[in-house]
Amino acid sequence: MASRKITTTQLLRCLRQGRLTEDPVRDLAKGGWKCTVEHYTAGESVGVAVAIESIRATGVTVITVYHITY
Repeated sequence: MASRKITTTQLLRCLRQGRLTEDPVRDLAKGGWKCTVEHYTAGESVGVAVAIESIRATGVTVITVYHITY
């Protein structure tokens, strides 16, 4: 995040208010699911790839964050 100059606030807004841009897919190597969420926040489009360990999980693991350029 620091090297891409994406703030924690941008990350959290993306996760809370963003939309799925890639349907969840099974992570066969580690188990669970992976998906991508995108949101326009603080003047930038931000994408977040996340892992969800199980259907009962109360949180997600952030894999990476990135700027979206169109």
